[in-house]
Amino acid sequence: MRAKIWSLEREKSVLQAKLNLQSEFSSSFKELLPKIDDLKEINNQNLNIQEEIPKILKLEREAACSDFKEVMGKANTELAEDVKRHINLTKSFAQEAQSSRDLLPSERSTRPPPALNPEGITLVKPKDENVDNFETNKKL
Repeated sequence: MRAKIWSLEREKSVLQAKLNLQSEFSSSFKELLPKIDDLKEINNQNLNIQEEIPKILKLEREAACSDFKEVMGKANTELAEDVKRHINLTKSFAQEAQSSRDLLPSERSTRPPPALNPEGITLVKPKDENVDNFETNKKL
């Protein structure tokens, strides 16, 4: 009988410890639940902000691009108008070269074309294809 009482008291103390632990956990959970709910709300707000960031960036990019397009368009039209105004004054490179030589564009140049008078190194075909050395090939 004493053994049974002792085992029941022991079981009671174990169950009492579990009950105390559970009550501590439940009070801690009651304190933490509002904080967890607040964190969830903050997280949802951050997610909403993260979803909005690409939209905001896209709008800013479109605004910047439209401003850039307007500036480039104005610059291009001004440049085109300037070229149209001064088109009679401009000469091509060939026209400038002809005038610097004091030649009329209709006159032919007395200088031979570059293919007939090559400049630089002239390549010589070896006499014997099997000999790789230039000096030996020259003696043949």
